[in-house]
Amino acid sequence: MTYAQGINEFIDRCNKVMPPNFYTLPIDQQRDMYLGLTKEFPYEMPPEVLVTNDTVFYEGRKLPIRVYRPKQTKGRGLLIYIRGGGFVVGSLETHNTVVAELCEKSGLVTIAPDFRMSPENPFPAALEDCYGVLCGVVNDAQRLDIDPNRIVISGDSSGANMAVAISMMSRDRGGPKLRGQALISPVLDFTRWRQGGTDAPLLTGGEMEYYTACYAPEPDRGGKLWCPI
Repeated sequence: MTYAQGINEFIDRCNKVMPPNFYTLPIDQQRDMYLGLTKEFPYEMPPEVLVTNDTVFYEGRKLPIRVYRPKQTKGRGLLIYIRGGGFVVGSLETHNTVVAELCEKSGLVTIAPDFRMSPENPFPAALEDCYGVLCGVVNDAQRLDIDPNRIVISGDSSGANMAVAISMMSRDRGGPKLRGQALISPVLDFTRWRQGGTDAPLLTGGEMEYYTACYAPEPDRGGKLWCPI
């Protein structure tokens, strides 16, 4: 397959850090390798963004968040960004500069929830954590200086999956009303790759099988919150 200029080099650099079979390695090693991508592709933090760690509370639980504030804000709207990583790898650190850039470019206060990871804490643990952050942020809107009526939820890959699911949870539970979604390569259907085709660079059918099994070992219980489409 022919790719645009620079893509093959990008794929090679990723595979150097995370070879195609990396998902067969121990979980801790996978997470270390994923973090290694930030060293392979370093990106400077935008100087116009202030980053702080904070917490919100929901139903008696203390939920960690990272708050990004642009020096030049565009109103009091809020972007909540849920990181990807197959529900298994990734952390606030792996997506730190990505979220900071989104904050800078959007001019919005941006919050990245931390959440429990699979397989140690399978579905729906991460979803409940992130939904709790959404509700906790709204309850603490005055202190955080955000408008609870102007919230957009976003995420990449598995994080985008959760952004969709959280939107449905909020609708069905009578939770906070969201103004919109911004989804980056969302994983919305966990069955399509089983219908044939070839593996894509940096994402194989084996990886998808592994990570979705880690997230939802009993997928029939998840319904649309597990697989939105």
